[in-house]
Amino acid sequence: MVNIYGKLIPGAKIVDLISDFVRCRKKNISPTGWEPSAIILTKSNIPVEYIGNPQRIEYIRKLTAAAVEPKKQEEEEEPGPTRKCKAVGWRNHKL
Repeated sequence: MVNIYGKLIPGAKIVDLISDFVRCRKKNISPTGWEPSAIILTKSNIPVEYIGNPQRIEYIRKLTAAAVEPKKQEEEEEPGPTRKCKAVGWRNHKL
């Protein structure tokens, strides 16, 4: 069994999960617990170069894009600082 975030995943084997992420398997069988493992790898900022399974790379990129997109929207919605007073340049200042 594998423990992810304090939750036991019955039937999951760490060797199968690592093998699934590192290389593309001949049989297209996803091991139990691969999705929570992908989320952990995404949150841990594991470089995609370490993952050899193209299906897992695609899934992790989708997770990353989904996590980045809401942050961009929040930044765009927040107005920038506004200046209430007009800046006076050195040359425009009368003595």
